[in-house]
Amino acid sequence: MTNNSNPEEYVTLSFKLMDWSHMDFKRTLNTSTSIVTIKDIINHHHGSISSIVICKHSFEEKNELRHAYATLKDYGIRGSETWS
Repeated sequence: MTNNSNPEEYVTLSFKLMDWSHMDFKRTLNTSTSIVTIKDIINHHHGSISSIVICKHSFEEKNELRHAYATLKDYGIRGSETWS
């Protein structure tokens, strides 16, 4: 059940792997999804990858999402109330 004052928000993420563009994919997730869960999704989709670095917008150190248990919402990623 959803609290009307804090509706769930969804966002479609584009996963773009460095140097592996043929393995890019998209996934719609709740903005309450943690970074560690996103890493698990990537590993499930591609098999075990030993070192995953997640960045927002572009692959640069300043854009790294480093805190494993922070959520997309914690990183300022906003979504919509409808699943797209």
